[in-house]
Amino acid sequence: MMSSDEKEKKTRFCVMPPCAGERFNLVHKFPREEDRMQEWLKAVDLPHLYDVSYAKLHSSYFICSRHFRRIDYKNALSRHLNKTAVPCLNLKALDRMDEILDTRVGNPVQVSCTVQPADERRHSQLVEEDNLEVHPVKYRKNNAGSRLDATVEVVETCDPEELPDDVEKFIIMDEKQLADHPTMEYCRLSLEDYHEHEKETEEQEKKDGERVDEQDDAEESVIVYQQEEAKRSPSADIIVTNDDPNSDIQDEAVLQIPASEKEFEMSVDLLEINHPGYKGKLQLDNIWLRDHCRCSECYNSETHQRKFNILDIPLDVKPLETEVQDEKLGIKWSDGHESHYDFDFLYKAQLDNASSTSLCQSVFWDQDSVHQLDYSRVNFNTFLTDDQVAKSVVKSLVEFGFAFIEKVPPNTNMTEAAIKRLFPIQKTFFGDMWTFSDEKDHSDTAYTKDYLGSHTDNTYWNDAAGLQVLHCIKHSGSGGETFLVDGFKILHDFELKDPKAYNRLSTINVPAEYIESGTHYKYTAPIIRLDPITRRPEQIRYNVYDRAVFNTIPQSEMQNFYRDFRSLAEEVNQEVNQWRFKLNPGTVMIFDNWRVLHGRERYTGKRQITGCYVARCEFLNVARVMGLIS
Repeated sequence: MMSSDEKEKKTRFCVMPPCAGERFNLVHKFPREEDRMQEWLKAVDLPHLYDVSYAKLHSSYFICSRHFRRIDYKNALSRHLNKTAVPCLNLKALDRMDEILDTRVGNPVQVSCTVQPADERRHSQLVEEDNLEVHPVKYRKNNAGSRLDATVEVVETCDPEELPDDVEKFIIMDEKQLADHPTMEYCRLSLEDYHEHEKETEEQEKKDGERVDEQDDAEESVIVYQQEEAKRSPSADIIVTNDDPNSDIQDEAVLQIPASEKEFEMSVDLLEINHPGYKGKLQLDNIWLRDHCRCSECYNSETHQRKFNILDIPLDVKPLETEVQDEKLGIKWSDGHESHYDFDFLYKAQLDNASSTSLCQSVFWDQDSVHQLDYSRVNFNTFLTDDQVAKSVVKSLVEFGFAFIEKVPPNTNMTEAAIKRLFPIQKTFFGDMWTFSDEKDHSDTAYTKDYLGSHTDNTYWNDAAGLQVLHCIKHSGSGGETFLVDGFKILHDFELKDPKAYNRLSTINVPAEYIESGTHYKYTAPIIRLDPITRRPEQIRYNVYDRAVFNTIPQSEMQNFYRDFRSLAEEVNQEVNQWRFKLNPGTVMIFDNWRVLHGRERYTGKRQITGCYVARCEFLNVARVMGLIS
């Protein structure tokens, strides 16, 4: 058996925060190529790596397989990443464990399997279809109806060389994986098979490289081919017998796969494109392609709307003929239709290009760093007459979350004119434009002279306002300093500090409400709202004042929530995170209510603020038209 010291030498640390302190067998170096290195650095978003040389990053920093999808590997059997692979899973917290190539430690088990005939190609498709947690190695196929028995010790199974010398050299799925995934048709791997596969992989990579070189020398061409259909094997039995008395697994469990072939029928209807002008191969689903036809019969280019019902497309639609002409892909379909696609459209319309809506990078800031930012502070008259100046205001809102317009006449009408230069004003129960002081016009702490801590507005609405506008048009006393907090920086630091707490606050629903005579708003959602695709923060919904009765989790889980909530509040209230300044008459402040928290100090005298809200969709609409987001 390998000693713990020897074993540790063969493992490496992962640079990602969710894996801090753990060591892994299957890790990947940062790429040597500069463009890929920059892609990885942008994806992992770890500021402390920016000052490390590329040579040092390549030689000394690693990322484990937890942060890559199965499709990032050359195939279901490989340990090697595709050239286009970029870390994209579990970058902030371990919340996407269903897609990775896992390595686990299991108990000694005796495994017996009976399987139906199946070929290896079908097996790899089954793996991808079921999202099975398999090791990236080649599995030996059993003869139909035969039974294989082997008693082995399951260790860290990604590296067969680490199996103890006194154990037959087989890699197997551990008992939990077998129990979870009864469709697995292959159960063990010999070292001979493993090395044979590694050799085949290297030879194939070499051939692929030679083909690329030949293609570069010849006239460039686009390769399009259709994959074959495949069906599942109809049934299989797996018997797991466990002799470990300490295991939770029963002594014997028999798992029967349903024999209905129709229920398990699978069609791999993909069209694969290899275009020399674009990076990597592109695999497109047939029905997706047919659904995205942009011909005049299917799509109205004036209204940018489809002209057909999804039921008009047969689910089994297939290309009968394909051709490439004038940088377009032509397809004759089995339903009699004919389509032509721009390659640029096809490549840009994929998941990898939907990872971020922002085309200009969000920049975090705090009390000190905010003064080094090139944020927008523009003159009112220039703002009204110069489109580029107006665009700089929107760009500042996208990048930093705030912008200022100066020398605005201190009244509600001119404030309204400034905002309507860019956005329509959102009408709410407060009105279109609203003015508040310490007069109790509404049941809100803002309508007092009291201190108001950092918060975001409208947590009690299903869709909180996207932008908030504030303009101090009169103040005859002292105090009332405004402070802003970059909520996205708070969340970035909070996740690094406590990923589990961050994950809980992004999943636990917290109710908020607003009540006054004739009005009762209420909405329940997590404090941290994540983008459903990128899993990055989209909104911080933080308001300690508007919280309703908290009844969305069991009392047994309350301690954890309040500990997490207090921890986040401590980050928000740190002075270093609060940018303080005095809002004076003539300066209109616009800020992103989904990102920037605001508050004010207690004040004396007469203070009057005018302002309004802008809907989130209207803010993003303008930013998109200006080419600032996609």
